[in-house]
Amino acid sequence: MSTTLKVPTTLDGFKEKLARTPVLKEEETTSVQKKSIIVDSPVNYEQVKLAKDKLVQRWEKNGNVHAAIALKNNPFTFDNLTFAFEVENELILEQLNDFRGELLTFLREECQNSTIQLKIGLNTQEAPTVNKLYTPKDKLNFLIEKYPMVGKLKEELKLDTDF
Repeated sequence: MSTTLKVPTTLDGFKEKLARTPVLKEEETTSVQKKSIIVDSPVNYEQVKLAKDKLVQRWEKNGNVHAAIALKNNPFTFDNLTFAFEVENELILEQLNDFRGELLTFLREECQNSTIQLKIGLNTQEAPTVNKLYTPKDKLNFLIEKYPMVGKLKEELKLDTDF
């Protein structure tokens, strides 16, 4: 049994056939191209670091500057296939949660391991407070505390701190 193929002989026939042919949108073609088979290969810290740096560069080019800076400036750990890091405040945490899916998918694809997990936490440790030395007396007391010889010099030379 043979089948014959109908080839349009006129421009109108060609346009009609073209209109019936499904066309993939650009979004569909890129998503098809991005899907790849992920084999759960062993992953080390260096591979994850390279993937993270690559994503930071991509986010910077795409205008996701805040997320890129947050990812770049916060140290991370990679242990038992878990990529974990902490951020300083809730605003940064919220911004990174918006890109959580993209970050996790990118890490899994780049490292060829579908079992990589992501943990973003909030750093609850408060920054050490530093006493600001505003007055000359504050500065002198700080120096005396750090270097006791300064106090002895002040007494021997009978120096006045109220100047």
